[in-house]
Amino acid sequence: MLNESFAPSASTRGHRVRELVCAYRSLRDNDGRVVDVPTVVLKDPRTAAAVLAPLIADQLVEVFAVACLSTKHRLLAWHVLSRGTRASTPVSMPDVFVPACLTPGTTGVMVVHNHPSGDPTPSPDDATDAATVCRSRRARPATARSPDRR
Repeated sequence: MLNESFAPSASTRGHRVRELVCAYRSLRDNDGRVVDVPTVVLKDPRTAAAVLAPLIADQLVEVFAVACLSTKHRLLAWHVLSRGTRASTPVSMPDVFVPACLTPGTTGVMVVHNHPSGDPTPSPDDATDAATVCRSRRARPATARSPDRR
């Protein structure tokens, strides 16, 4: 039974309710071809780099992305969070975990970014960001494992 005070009248206007709808599509390369990655377990940094690096290797600017993983550490989804400059890319920690919350079946994440210069040496900002992600994941109920930070 509706409470009389909440019953809509002809003179009152409500607001529209919005629904978030997520749809996945196949990742495509610059030529429009669907990108295939091997169906392997991303159990360590070396394997993850071999599978995920080609997804951002040809970028001319730094790209920060999140790989959503299943319980068996297989790639479920790939989310590019930020495209920056040749030397940096901005990213906020909440942005890192949103894809995991929106991708069904995600039980872990891997964060990935490139160095367009070709020098893989982590910058001080890289080290700070990695530590922040690891601290942030401990505050979340879902598990986010960082294989290279045990």
